[in-house]
Amino acid sequence: MRPYRYVIFKLYKWALRRPNDTPVFNVLFTLFITHFFQYATLVMVVQTRFGSRGHLLPANKAAILLGYLFFMLLFSLVMYNKKRWNGYLQEFENESEEDARNGTWFVLSYLNGSILLFFGVAILLVYFD
Repeated sequence: MRPYRYVIFKLYKWALRRPNDTPVFNVLFTLFITHFFQYATLVMVVQTRFGSRGHLLPANKAAILLGYLFFMLLFSLVMYNKKRWNGYLQEFENESEEDARNGTWFVLSYLNGSILLFFGVAILLVYFD
């Protein structure tokens, strides 16, 4: 769980640097998008591997949008705890410059890798279909 706490720490620290911004929303939205792509990748693989037994998403676009909004609200209620997030800031505040640089690469790789994995798997599934 420590790597995930570090991801939250880095995102929160970056968001706190921006004046007149909403750091909590920025972090939660970034994590929501990342988790959405991870979930979509799993759904693609499972549907391809085990066959599609109907659609996992409803055809109505309004229902899809409401589902995303509900999931984001639920996600924010589960993930955000000001006391815990301030604890993450204290836990990692004494990192060295080299650790900070490596941590930045780790977080960017996690975020971008989740999205790139989705598109990579999609391309592979189309190519080998």
